[in-house]
Amino acid sequence: MSISPAAWSALATGFAAVATGMMWIVQRKTLKESVRPQLVLTGWSRDQDGEDDVITFTGVRNVGAGTALHVYMNSFFIDEVDRPEYVMGTERIPVIAPGDQETVDCPIRIYWKNIPFDSKGSRGVMVRIRVKSWDTLGNCHNTEYELYVLAMDAPGAVAYEILPNVMLGIRRIRTDTAFVLRLKRQARKVPLLRQLIRFD
Repeated sequence: MSISPAAWSALATGFAAVATGMMWIVQRKTLKESVRPQLVLTGWSRDQDGEDDVITFTGVRNVGAGTALHVYMNSFFIDEVDRPEYVMGTERIPVIAPGDQETVDCPIRIYWKNIPFDSKGSRGVMVRIRVKSWDTLGNCHNTEYELYVLAMDAPGAVAYEILPNVMLGIRRIRTDTAFVLRLKRQARKVPLLRQLIRFD
């Protein structure tokens, strides 16, 4: 069976289109990674203040390839009867260049009196620290740190300690592209969509 010149031409055109598409995807991914910041929290300490514990970090380092703009950090949790289990005030940093570290003072106060004991007589709490920043393309990067904190007088210990009875858990990252952010801004203007869609 022979293939006509027209068929060969169509196949060549198809392969060229596929190759062009793959090249565009690779270039787009490379561009995104080249401007993406990666923020790491450093300088951890733990202190007691009366009945409360205070977990503090004092540095934010950008280990990514891109500049972090409009960095915003906070951490808090209020239980079902409006009692705080842990609270950290909001911290803002205008810009962190790649490889740079900014000095901060971010204490997270843990209110043990508002945290119940478990069945083994221990008290522990999962602290979530939210870090938000933007890159130079307008993409928004949301990082969530998890710290499992066990009371100092609790029996037993935790694994992978970064501080006494403090375990660094999962670090989650979610990126909203500039296009998605524009869609969300438009959706907020529609009352029905604003009720149906959760906006972070």
